[in-house]
Amino acid sequence: MFRAILFFLMLTGAARAEGIVVDLPIVGALVGAVVQDRPVTVLAEGQSDPHGLSLRPSQARALAEADLIVHLGSGLSPALERAIAEAGVPTVNLADVVGAAHAHTEDAEEADHGHGDEDPHLWLDADHVAPWIGAIGRALGHSAPHDAGTYSAQVERALDSVRSGLSDPPRLLLAHDSWSRLLAHLELPRYPAISDSHASAPGAQHLSALRDRIAAGEVDCILAAPGDPMSQAEALSADFDLPVVTADPQGDPTLDGLARYVSIFTGFADALADCQAKAM
Repeated sequence: MFRAILFFLMLTGAARAEGIVVDLPIVGALVGAVVQDRPVTVLAEGQSDPHGLSLRPSQARALAEADLIVHLGSGLSPALERAIAEAGVPTVNLADVVGAAHAHTEDAEEADHGHGDEDPHLWLDADHVAPWIGAIGRALGHSAPHDAGTYSAQVERALDSVRSGLSDPPRLLLAHDSWSRLLAHLELPRYPAISDSHASAPGAQHLSALRDRIAAGEVDCILAAPGDPMSQAEALSADFDLPVVTADPQGDPTLDGLARYVSIFTGFADALADCQAKAM
């Protein structure tokens, strides 16, 4: 019923494969960096919030007919991951590739608020690029990691450029806590978040504590991303005259391949610069 052997050709050092399906746009960008000239079906394309993603019939068919599925596997989209598990198609589970070590290590107050003990935004840890690219390349028939070191070096150069502009970063309040892994990679402090869950509103005690921090002058801007719940962020912005800046943890949707992945970091740096300009 399902083809067990992936169809691929080798041209100019790039893999060719048909029937590749991925869950998130940023996963599609990483797969696109390997296959380059072949289409990749992205199930959450155009979805600002992948947390509650449900499949349309056409997407369910794409899963069933896929030669290969590449997915995050970290619990970000539970319904989607159940559908992938039921599809009976060869998969690359990116969470499994890097092991299950994606738990928060922050203090208990932060860990109790939202995603629980796990941070599903694994792609924001740039150390995962090389093993992920390698695993995708092997799944497409490569005997060795497909340019994993080259791609990882490009990402690190972009991160070095970002770090060079972070000598005095502004103090952010996150609309949604999806940036912890990137903050750790850039060696920035953990910023407080209005909400760490798309499923429930922040509690009154948490909001009161945030208001106290803002009133004490501990916040310069609110950082939001597409799909973030914004009602509380907008209220805090209005009450305390806080600028709102934006960055997309899925990267620039107008870019493809590794360029889109790198744009996560440059976009974050641009948001910090925007905050510094607006908070002056």
